[in-house]
Amino acid sequence: MRMKQLEVIMLSLLLLSGLFAGCRQQPPRSEPPYPNKIWGWEYHKEQSLNIVGDFVLKAGNSTDNGEIQVKVIELTPGDETADAGVLSHQTRAKLQFIRLSDNNILCENIFPEKGSLSLSPPHCKHNLSGYGIASIYVSAINLKDGWVHFQLLG
Repeated sequence: MRMKQLEVIMLSLLLLSGLFAGCRQQPPRSEPPYPNKIWGWEYHKEQSLNIVGDFVLKAGNSTDNGEIQVKVIELTPGDETADAGVLSHQTRAKLQFIRLSDNNILCENIFPEKGSLSLSPPHCKHNLSGYGIASIYVSAINLKDGWVHFQLLG
């Protein structure tokens, strides 16, 4: 009789632990589609935003305007087990901003998907506003195809 009670308790605990583990699981990541229009280094306005550049780059690729090069170092998936408000929970891109005249890295940082960040200290070693770039907005990261879509704002 005692053995039967122990089996019931063990089975109940096993079922409960499975239920709680299932509560932490999130649906698989839905990868964003490739953008319809990419402006490149063409200045334009969207609503009240001054957009200096609009790009889609794969990891390892770069673009430049003759003064500043933007290079994608790596794309990192979010940690689904981390709390939702923590940076490690978000999919992110590591980017470098390099001054072409001397190949000096002006900024290297990690930028979260759907996030905006100023491109000046403390986020960057140097202020990029002298190059007409004040901030960055990472609109989408597609991990499956390996690209990041971002806008540089003036």
